[in-house]
Amino acid sequence: LNAFEFVHMTFAMLLQTTFLLALVLSATALEVRSIDDYGAVANDSSVSASFKNSAAIVKALQAAAKGDAVLVPPYKKYFIYPAMASGLRGIQLWIEGELIAQSNISAWPNDGKSYYHLLYLQDCRDIIITGKTTGRIDGQGFKWWVELMFNLLPYSRPKMLVMENCIDVLIENISASNSPSFHMDLRNMTNLIVRNVHIWVNVTAQKALTKTKLNPWGIPMFPFNTDGIDPSGRNILIQNITVENYDDAVAVKPMQLLNGGCTENITVENSRVVIGVGMSIGSVPPNSNINCIRNVTFRNIDFEYPIKAIYVKTNSGKNGHGIIDNILYENIRIRSPVLWAVYIGPQQQYEPNGGGDGLWPPPQPLVNVTRITLRNVTSEKGWLNAGVLRCAASNPCKEFVFDSVQVKGWLAGFYICENIQGLSNHSDPQPMANCKKPDEVPFNYLLSHMRFP
Repeated sequence: LNAFEFVHMTFAMLLQTTFLLALVLSATALEVRSIDDYGAVANDSSVSASFKNSAAIVKALQAAAKGDAVLVPPYKKYFIYPAMASGLRGIQLWIEGELIAQSNISAWPNDGKSYYHLLYLQDCRDIIITGKTTGRIDGQGFKWWVELMFNLLPYSRPKMLVMENCIDVLIENISASNSPSFHMDLRNMTNLIVRNVHIWVNVTAQKALTKTKLNPWGIPMFPFNTDGIDPSGRNILIQNITVENYDDAVAVKPMQLLNGGCTENITVENSRVVIGVGMSIGSVPPNSNINCIRNVTFRNIDFEYPIKAIYVKTNSGKNGHGIIDNILYENIRIRSPVLWAVYIGPQQQYEPNGGGDGLWPPPQPLVNVTRITLRNVTSEKGWLNAGVLRCAASNPCKEFVFDSVQVKGWLAGFYICENIQGLSNHSDPQPMANCKKPDEVPFNYLLSHMRFP
C-alpha cells in the first residue's frame, strides 16, 4: 500500500467504527412522531393533500427533540410538495412508507428562479435518514423531463434530497426513483455515510425522449441530470449502492480551496451501476477561489452497459484555477460500455436550450489534473476505442498510472490522447504508447464538428 491508500483505508475504518457507532447507539428513538399526528393525509394525490403532507413533515421535524424520530408510516403513500428544515440536531427520519412528489408542476413552490427542492435540510448535525428497508421516495420526474426537452420550464428543476452544511449524517436502506433532477445533492458535508441505497430511473422513458435521426439509440446527449449521489465536503463513505439512472451514478463535486477547503477523503465502494454515466469526478471548472477535489477512491465497482464508466471531467471557464488530484479507481469491472470505458477530459454536454460545451470541447488549461491511478480495471464488449485522455498542451495531465488495465472490444486497441504524462504496467492497450490524436479518429472528428439546430 502507498501512503494515499493507507490513509483511505484508515479513514474508512475510523469513520465506520466511531461516527457510525455513535449513530447506531442513538438509533433507538426517545419518541417516535408520526407525520399522521401532524396532519398528514395518506393515499390522497390531490394538491391540497400534498401541501398538508409537506407541512406535516416540517412540523414533526421542528417538534422533534434530540433523539426523537419522525416517522413516515409503512404501507402508506404520501404525495408531497417541498419540505424544508434547518438547524436540526440529533433527529432521525424514518421513511417506512412512500413519499411521492406531486406531479402538478404549475402549483410547485418556487422563488422566481428555481423550484424548491423536494426535501431540503440545512445546517444540521447528528442526523439519520433511513428507509428501514421498505422506504421509498419517488420524484415522478417524467413530466419534468418532457418539459425540459421542449424548453417549457420557467425555472430550474428541483432535486429530490438536498442537504447542505451538515455534520455526522447517515443515509441508509432507502430507495429513490425518478427525481426531476439529482436524487441526492449532498453539499459541504462532514462525516457522511451513505449505504444500502437503491437509485432507479425509468431509462426506457428517457431513451424514448432523446431519440432523433442523429441519435437513434437514445444516447443521452441531452442530459436530464438525474444524477444518483453528488457529494462535496470531507470524510465521506458511500458503499453498497445500486444505481440505474442514465447519468452520473456518483459525481464528486468540488469545494473551493480558498473558501472552506477541498472536497477530500472520499471513498465509494462495493457498488453496482447499470446504464449510468460514470463513477465521476466533477465536473470541475476553474474558479477564483480554486475549485478542488483530492484524495478520492472508487473501488470494487461493477458496471453494466455504462455510457461511460471511469469519468473525470473538467469544465469550461476562463478565470481562476482548479485542482483534481490523487484519484484512485481500483478493482473496476465494466461490461459492454456504450461509449468509452475510460474518459478523462473536458465534460461533454449539450443542453436542450443550446447550452453546454458541446460533444467534443477543447481541453481546459486552468484545471490541474494530476495523480490519477487506475488499478485492476477490466472492460469487455465495448464498441469504441479503449478510452479518451485529453488535457491542454499548456497544462498537461501528469503522474497518471495505469496498472493492470485491460480493455477489450471491437476498436479497443488504442486510446485517444492529448498531453498525458505517466506510466502504464501490464495494461492492454498501453495508454501512453497506443495513442491517437482526436482528428485521426473519424468518429471523434465527427463529434468535434457536429452542430445541432
